[in-house]
Amino acid sequence: LYILAPMIMRLMGASGLAYEYMITYIRIRCVEMIPLFMFFAFQATRTSSGDTTTPFILNAIIIFANIVLTYAFMKYLNMGIAGAAWGTVLGNVIVVPIFLVLMFKGGERHVTISIKDLKPEYDEIRRLFRLAWPVAFSQALTSFGFIILNSMILSYGEATVNAFGTGNRLNSLVLLPAMGIGSITATFVGQNIGANNIDRARKSVRSAMILSILIAIVGGAIIMPLREVLISIFLEEQPEALELSIEYMFFLLAGLPLMSIFQVYMGTYQGSGETKFSLVLALIRLWAFRIPLVLIFKNVFSLPASSLWYAMTISNFGAAYIGAILYSKCNFKPKIEIKDKSEDKNKELCLT
Repeated sequence: LYILAPMIMRLMGASGLAYEYMITYIRIRCVEMIPLFMFFAFQATRTSSGDTTTPFILNAIIIFANIVLTYAFMKYLNMGIAGAAWGTVLGNVIVVPIFLVLMFKGGERHVTISIKDLKPEYDEIRRLFRLAWPVAFSQALTSFGFIILNSMILSYGEATVNAFGTGNRLNSLVLLPAMGIGSITATFVGQNIGANNIDRARKSVRSAMILSILIAIVGGAIIMPLREVLISIFLEEQPEALELSIEYMFFLLAGLPLMSIFQVYMGTYQGSGETKFSLVLALIRLWAFRIPLVLIFKNVFSLPASSLWYAMTISNFGAAYIGAILYSKCNFKPKIEIKDKSEDKNKELCLT
C-alpha cells in the first residue's frame, strides 16, 4: 500500500494538493498495520472467550487518544494532514504495550500465549480458513468498494472529503460501541450454539439488537445538538466543509440504529458459523445499494454532495431489511462435531 499509494490515488481521480495530502496520510497510516493486526487478534480472542470488558476499555482509550492527539497535532503543532495521520497512528498504537502484556501474561482465567505458541500449525490454519474465508473475502471486497466510494466522494471536492472524514471520526464515538455489541453477539451465539442451547442463542440476538439500538438512539440524541461545536474543533477554518459535515452528521446520527442492526446481524452470522451470510449482506449493502445509488444520483440526476448521505441512508435501510431475511434462514446448529481420534476414545473438536 505504501508503494502503490500514488497509483491508487491517481485511479481515484485525486490531483493537486488533495493528491499530495492523501499520499501523505496513507503512507503514515501504513506504520500501524502490524500493531493493528495484533490488536484485532487479541480483541477477537478475548471477546470470543467471554471477556468483552477489556477490548471495550482499550477501544475507548484508542478513541479518546485519537481525538486528543489529532486535535493537538493539527491545532497547536500546525502539522496539517500529517498531524491528522500521526494522531490517528499514535492513538491506535498507544494500547500496544497493554495488550501485549495481557496477551502473554493474562492469568489463568484468560487465553494467553507463549513464544513457542507462535509456531504455525497448518492443520488449524486450514480449518480456520474454511470457516473464515467468506468473512475475509467480504472485508476485502468491502475495502475495495470503499476505495471506489472514496473516489466518488473526492469528485465532489476537498470540502466534501474533509466533511466525510471529520463526520466519520466523531460518529465513531457511538458507532464503535454498537460494533462492539456485534462482536459480543458472535461470542454469545457461538457459545450457546456450542452448548446446544439454541433458544438462548436466539434470545441473545434479540437482547443485543435492543441494546445496540438503544445505545445508538441515546448516543445520537446526545451528540446531535453538539455536532456543530464538535465539528468546528476540526473544521473551524473551513466553512464549506463545516456546513457539509454538520449536514452529514445529521444523517449519520439519525441512521445509527440501522448501522447497529447491521452490526448485530453480522455478529450473529459469524457466531452461528453462517459466514456466507456475512459475505452476502456486506456485498449487497455496498455493491447493490450504496455505490449504484451514488452513481445514479451524481451522473443521472446531477445531485450535489448531499446525495452521498442520501445513498448511505437508503443502503442502510436496505441492509437492515436484507439482514432480517437472511437471519430467518440462519441455521442455529453447531458447525463442529465430536469424533473419536484415537483408540483410547479420547475426543477432540474438529471443525467440519
